Amino acid sequence: MLKILLLFTLIILTSCSYSSVEDGKYCAEIKVHNWKTDKESYYTLPVEVENNRIIKIHWSNGGWLDETHFSPDEAELDPRDNTTLFEDDRERMFLIKVLENNDCD
Repeated sequence: MLKILLLFTLIILTSCSYSSVEDGKYCAEIKVHNWKTDKESYYTLPVEVENNRIIKIHWSNGGWLDETHFSPDEAELDPRDNTTLFEDDRERMFLIKVLENNDCD
């Protein structure tokens, strides 16, 4: 019985070795590469996460980028480092790293 309990505990701990981001609003480091101009831009902005996917990026001017501009299925976060890489409808490449700190000020 003890061996089964130890084995079960080991399986649970091993399966939980990767974390996922809970649903909510987070601060993120964002790198945007524009293929048309070959320009890279860097931002620290709030993003919304749902089901371990980026669903919205909030720009500092009050605008946003959401599922009408990119596919959240392509914006799934890698649980090892909370990053994702995807392209939007304007053919810009986004590399996003969700930070543990929720304060983007």
